Amino acid sequence: MEKQKALDYIAEKEALITSVSDNIWDVAETAFEEYKSVEYLCDALESEGFEVERNVGDIETAFTGRYGKGYPINFMASVPMQRQIPMMVEVP
Repeated sequence: MEKQKALDYIAEKEALITSVSDNIWDVAETAFEEYKSVEYLCDALESEGFEVERNVGDIETAFTGRYGKGYPINFMASVPMQRQIPMMVEVP
């Protein structure tokens, strides 16, 4: 994806990104207790067409997301956001 196209897409999703971020900061949950934050993130991803699996690895605050076919985007995350670890990303 070219740089300007990526920047345009981020600008298009600014309201969603800001809303999720604000909601997460408003609840300020501690490690492995981020239940509301996970719901905000998973709901936002699902609203954008991601397939989301919750409670990954028997960790209630861990989730995976998958989007697309052929060259899907896959990731695994656990809140808080600064500790998200992309496990695999496939792009064309």
